[in-house]
Amino acid sequence: RRFRGGGAVGLLPVFSNVGEPAQCLPGEQRASQLAIFGSEEWRRLAVSRDLDALAAACRALAIDQIVDIGPGSIPHPDLPDIQWIVTGPLPAKEVSRWLARCRAGFSSYPSHCFGKSGIIAAYMAHGLPLVVPRHSIRREVDTLELGSHYLVAEEIGNDGICVAAKMVTECFRWHQGHRIDHQVSKFADQLNAAYD
Repeated sequence: RRFRGGGAVGLLPVFSNVGEPAQCLPGEQRASQLAIFGSEEWRRLAVSRDLDALAAACRALAIDQIVDIGPGSIPHPDLPDIQWIVTGPLPAKEVSRWLARCRAGFSSYPSHCFGKSGIIAAYMAHGLPLVVPRHSIRREVDTLELGSHYLVAEEIGNDGICVAAKMVTECFRWHQGHRIDHQVSKFADQLNAAYD
């Protein structure tokens, strides 16, 4: 209370910290790649606890390469017809380059963390539909909607490639209100209001 002076506290969304392209590649033109991006701990969960969901997503989305982006070393289990591309940690521009061409991004995050995650923001900024294991879904958050912004790996139907391709535009559009330039403007408005 002391710091806000009795006024309302504004909340700002999380933006992508690995670039925010001005446009994104249409879903039909994306490579048959799935990104796993983030900390070693979360990526390790994706390939251990959530391996069945990861494999289901790869089958449903006709993925033939998993791009593992991040620090540390995680196991790369043998999945039928899947090649692992291991980049290790990369500068933001290189992460952006990889994400821009992937078909989707996988995460083991629980749904209540979606709107607080720079990884999810990065996926959305690059038009990547988020794919999560069934147990991750607890509730809708931060206006992300099933079938528009994310898919449940174990529930993707036979039309998964088409569905994911159509989701690219919605994912990219969702992130536009989260962009860093939008947030800089909000900060400026708040500072100006504080000194008026």
